[in-house]
Amino acid sequence: MSNFTRTYERVTCPGCHREISAYIPHFGDGSGLRVVEHNTVKGPRLGGRVKCGLSGRIIVRDKGKWRLDF
Repeated sequence: MSNFTRTYERVTCPGCHREISAYIPHFGDGSGLRVVEHNTVKGPRLGGRVKCGLSGRIIVRDKGKWRLDF
C-alpha cells in the first residue's frame, strides 16, 4: 500500500465565507477540493459553535469563486 500525502489549500468557504482548508480527495479526478470540517462563527447553541453546512463537501472553482459541486 502506498503512502498518500495530502496537500491543503486555503480557500474561502462558499457557505460561511470563512477562510478554511481544503484538499484534493484521494482517488479524485482533481476537479474539486474537499472542504475540511469546520464550524461557523459563534452561534447561540452547542457551546457557541455551529457546524457549517458545507463541512466535508466537495467544492469547485467557477468563474473565480468557489461553489458547491452538485
